[in-house]
Amino acid sequence: MSSKTDAEITGAPTKMEPKKRSFTRKRFLFLTGTAVVVVALALGLGLGLGLRNKGNKPILQSTKPPVSWRRDPQDYVLSNSFDTHAQNTTRTYTLNLTEIPNGAPDGVARRLLLLNGAFPGPVIEANEGDQLVVHVNNLMTIPSAIHWHGQYQNGILQFACMIANPGTNYMDGTYGITQCAIMPNQSFTYNFTLQQSGTYWYHAHYATTYQDGLFGPLIIHGRNEPNYNVSGDFIVMVDDWYHDFSTDLLPAFFAPGNEGVEPVPDNGLINGFVSDSSEIDLDKMCLLVSALRRDTLAIIQARTMQCSPSTQTHDIVSV
Repeated sequence: MSSKTDAEITGAPTKMEPKKRSFTRKRFLFLTGTAVVVVALALGLGLGLGLRNKGNKPILQSTKPPVSWRRDPQDYVLSNSFDTHAQNTTRTYTLNLTEIPNGAPDGVARRLLLLNGAFPGPVIEANEGDQLVVHVNNLMTIPSAIHWHGQYQNGILQFACMIANPGTNYMDGTYGITQCAIMPNQSFTYNFTLQQSGTYWYHAHYATTYQDGLFGPLIIHGRNEPNYNVSGDFIVMVDDWYHDFSTDLLPAFFAPGNEGVEPVPDNGLINGFVSDSSEIDLDKMCLLVSALRRDTLAIIQARTMQCSPSTQTHDIVSV
């Protein structure tokens, strides 16, 4: 692949030449030797997402009927066709920020912010050393900015406006610190080189609006990733969920004597879903796969609640 080729992507990467998949650090490798494997995330909230296997390809299945603003669960199964050892190139994505008045991820209607028309946001996938270009179009009625959580930005602060090497600090996406807000009906392009690898996420960094739907996975493959020859690579994105728009929670958050006390979430979501199936323990999220499989999970905690993976009848390795 030429290093000059742009991958023009909106919501999902353009397919690369097929290559045996290797996986980045900060994931969990599951080695299964029983008929069924259950991977539980103890969240302490009533939530879950059922996954089932069909043939040789694991299929994510929700108990909720499909609606136009829900992210397709298959979007969070990484493709084996992505070339993790391709020559460094420019990866171009577009994020359109919109809003609807009555989204209901857990069945309770409320104002919901969307990325490319769906919740949660699309996967942004690249290799370490790639140039990441993301065009953000703010089509909402409120300002915004997008922060690349965990990504190194660098530069040298200069005095008297003599900026010989500004670096990429202004690409960090932190409103009021490194950039002005992206106002309604305006656009901004983030452009920086990915200097590290791992499982990360991106989110809005204007006020508290990332809690209202503006977040998604950021997967960066390392230059020297080992090849685990696994059957499937799943993204598992866990987040708190409130029935009120985030700014409506701020008065209580800042009330005298209550400063800094996080509001208790009304629910919790995994990949934007909550389970209402009586067959699934509502305190857990379960991943069911067939015997003798090797799978990886990229687990992203996108909120304030604490969770940890637990396992049953199989081995787990942190990679």
